[in-house]
Amino acid sequence: MSWINNLMTAILLTCVTGSVLSIVWFLFYLVVGRKINIRIMYGMLKCVMIAYLLPLLFLLLKWQAMYMDGAEGYLLIPTREIQLFSLIIFLVWIIGVLILVIYNISRIVRLYKVCKQTTTVSTKELEVFDAVKRDLGIRRRICLRQGYSIGVPFITGMIHSTVYLPVNRFRQEELEMILTHELCHCKQGDTFWKPVFAFICCVYWFNPVVWFVWKEMKRFAEASCDSYCCEKKYNPKRYFEMLASMNEQVEKYISSFVPMWYEDENELKWRVLCIKRHIPMKEKRLETAIVVMIAFFFGSISVHAATIGSEKLYATIYKETIVSEVEELQLDNPDKEYIGNMDEFDGMVLNEEANLEERTEKTRNINWVIDNNEIVKSYQFHKTEGSEIYISVVLEPNDTFVKLGIIQPDASIRYIYSKGNIAHTFTIIQDGYYEVFIANENSAEIVGVGVYTK
Repeated sequence: MSWINNLMTAILLTCVTGSVLSIVWFLFYLVVGRKINIRIMYGMLKCVMIAYLLPLLFLLLKWQAMYMDGAEGYLLIPTREIQLFSLIIFLVWIIGVLILVIYNISRIVRLYKVCKQTTTVSTKELEVFDAVKRDLGIRRRICLRQGYSIGVPFITGMIHSTVYLPVNRFRQEELEMILTHELCHCKQGDTFWKPVFAFICCVYWFNPVVWFVWKEMKRFAEASCDSYCCEKKYNPKRYFEMLASMNEQVEKYISSFVPMWYEDENELKWRVLCIKRHIPMKEKRLETAIVVMIAFFFGSISVHAATIGSEKLYATIYKETIVSEVEELQLDNPDKEYIGNMDEFDGMVLNEEANLEERTEKTRNINWVIDNNEIVKSYQFHKTEGSEIYISVVLEPNDTFVKLGIIQPDASIRYIYSKGNIAHTFTIIQDGYYEVFIANENSAEIVGVGVYTK
């Protein structure tokens, strides 16, 4: 069961990281995006996509928990309630994933059938294709095919890419623009990123931010290719006349996995506006570098804030659920000893007993008033291995659970979780200085009266 808890924790924390960076990217685009080349914005968006693939926040918190006492030591210690909740979430999550996987597999099969119904192109078209490849500096092997079942041009294939064309006699300039656009997708890695982000959508199907990024990714992929085509080679007016004349019956089952020309008129209008306010890559390089660095800086700050928030949230959940779990166990075994460390009391007020002039006595009276969310401890006293510390205390109110125990020389703690009249003997396992404590994690004040042996 622990692997389910770790899996769901990793998915949720990675989702938080990706969502935070997605929101930072979008706000950055709203503020200064129109002054930056669209290809730079698309490159930043792909960095955001990477955040959904790498469980960095989970690994960071795990490392802190193991080596830096991060997440208050609780991140990898699920309670029974947390495990049950993780199991429920896992079942709901896996059902959603399976539905989307089955749905996407059916679309992949349909895409495969469409691609199989194609033939080779003419020598003239192949010559134009090779010329465009050389012009773009693409050396990898890419095929070119055509078919009557193809509505609009597209490129597909993560490893072995193929450009598919409708069976149509394009004029040479139109064919060059089409092939340049499609090969730009290959050059900027869209044949890889589109299937990968389709997978990301399956994993994080419950997060609306992921679907928003998915939509923006498709738009910016096309606009990035438009930017390259109009900046490097073609007249923007002629380019968009060609784009508007393309077949508008886009195959929706294809568009989830391969770059497409456009999906609706609103997207086409947006892409025209992007070209009209086009910022060349060579201009304002210093200004662009500065604003990009600022964006990543605020992104890092936001992720750090998410890290702190996740630590506190998990610690709060842990503390709330462990109390009920220990209370239930205590009913069956009130003398059961628990082992922990002082981090369990992080955020609580720590006070030391008064009247320290009686340190030489072998027994010591307890007459402690312990406020809510407070821990009271004795002064240090020396004990040898094999000896004992006996504690007897009466609590008022008598229905309030507390942690009563000893702080050992290595700063670890041993305690029982009980209420009412408590008497317990702790056997000493190492020489050193010890302290007795009572921790009140309740919302009301308690009074403890009794004794302990030094």
